[in-house]
Amino acid sequence: MANICDIYAKGVKKSLKNYWPAWLPSTRYNLGDIGVLNGCYFEKVGSLNELEISFQITEDTSPSPIELVSESGVSFTLKLAGEANETFENIPKASSGIKINFGSQGAFVVQCPAAYEPEIAAPMALQKEIIKFYQGGKWQSDWVVIVRIVTAPTATFLISQSTNAGLELSAKADLTAGLADLAKAELGFALRSQSGEIIKIIGAQEVTPFFQLGRLKRRLFGSSKFTTRSMRGPDQLIGGVSPNPKREQIDALYLDVLRDDEVEHS
Repeated sequence: MANICDIYAKGVKKSLKNYWPAWLPSTRYNLGDIGVLNGCYFEKVGSLNELEISFQITEDTSPSPIELVSESGVSFTLKLAGEANETFENIPKASSGIKINFGSQGAFVVQCPAAYEPEIAAPMALQKEIIKFYQGGKWQSDWVVIVRIVTAPTATFLISQSTNAGLELSAKADLTAGLADLAKAELGFALRSQSGEIIKIIGAQEVTPFFQLGRLKRRLFGSSKFTTRSMRGPDQLIGGVSPNPKREQIDALYLDVLRDDEVEHS
């Protein structure tokens, strides 16, 4: 059976380029967390704070909703309170609810009514510190660090582990926004029935479902530059640098966001 983590991650990446998903989705991470990539899975090994590398944060005070639905394999039906609907076998007529069907393994629904994206500020200062640690043998060449992160006060994640799966959820009030209502805790969702295997995280609080990763790279041309937006080549991962890098190799190092294509082709 395919790794559900990788299927979910690849599905998310089709919508959010150069972002990586937390696994499990409710796992909490922080800016400055350090780790390694195991396929699409981020494994935390430490943090900038543990290494006593100082950094600043640019906060985000303007939330935006996030709704992610896999490209295929998801369908849903809504039921209003008092409505007679034969497709809802387990929700009483007097109740409202939603029925969701997943037609493929890894099909998913992610709902965050409000999401923020704080990021590491003064990246050139951080780059200087990380290069110094690398030069001193205290930073591993395969380490990545969270430089931008999505935080959500509440969120709901539904991920199918089966080829065919489905569930029915009842709610205390009518659902007026469809799937977007799933993360609203005040609606009081209750599971009425389920078929197949589904990862259900409903109304999770204070989660960090997605993030961007910075990694040391070696620039072939031009000066060092860092941004949390997707960047252009020609850039290479640091793996080719020797354990005892020469001065010119150190001068060519820089910190940049790890792009999807670099992982696929490295």
